Amino acid sequence: KVLGAKTSLAQRRATVLAFFAGMRPEEFGELVSIVFRPFRLLSDAAEDEEHNSAVLAALSSKKLLGFLNTLKDLVDQVGLRLTAHLPQMTSTLLAILAHVFASGSACEAEEGDGEEDGGGDDEQSADYRQKLFKKLRGLCLRRVTDVVTKFKGSDFSAFVPRLLATLKERIVRLPLENTQSPVGLLETFHEMAHTEDLARHLFSDEDVLPAIFGCMSAPRAAFPVRKTSLEIADVLVRQAETLGLQDKMSAHMSVLLHNVYLHLKALVDNGG
Repeated sequence: KVLGAKTSLAQRRATVLAFFAGMRPEEFGELVSIVFRPFRLLSDAAEDEEHNSAVLAALSSKKLLGFLNTLKDLVDQVGLRLTAHLPQMTSTLLAILAHVFASGSACEAEEGDGEEDGGGDDEQSADYRQKLFKKLRGLCLRRVTDVVTKFKGSDFSAFVPRLLATLKERIVRLPLENTQSPVGLLETFHEMAHTEDLARHLFSDEDVLPAIFGCMSAPRAAFPVRKTSLEIADVLVRQAETLGLQDKMSAHMSVLLHNVYLHLKALVDNGG
């Protein structure tokens, strides 16, 4: 297929990666090293956040957007053959997450999906930079969901606790900010709830379950958000029994039942 001038970036990436999709897992090292080359100076250590932020600050927002879009195609088209490179993928994602959520307000993080780079604005204006960071935050959360979904059978014991710690402030605000569509963080929790090894982590942080349950009764929450929150709660009640975590689930049952009551009351009050 000839890549003409009018071919979109997404089509070009898809065409290139389709060629690599036929390779053996052990042959992906060079491709991964090329894709992740801008991040070669990042540290895997949790305590090196300041160093990582300095490395990422030296990269343009558009370069970060391009990487996140490429990562989506890489995961979609190559998938499980990248399992050996999962530690590098997750550590890079964590570093970018920490950087973009520490750079300005995280509100409106999920407005638009930002899957393609925009253009036509003054790159030096504060407004333009804020728009780019809003896209970056939304895309980071989407890539986390993509990785967790595609590699759900892999060992995320080092990744998930750091993810929850990095997004602590975001998790607490979940019922206030994730109200229009179940994208990003709520969607990630939905995927995690259905996998035993990942569901276990949702019980480890005292803020996670109340935030998820709060979405089902949030005043401005759209129906898909309420539905997703209810589905997560339903799965976690059963997972708690399977995993022997009934005590941890019991500690949150009053919060769950309170939000179920508010959710049902809102339906009745609105004639639903």
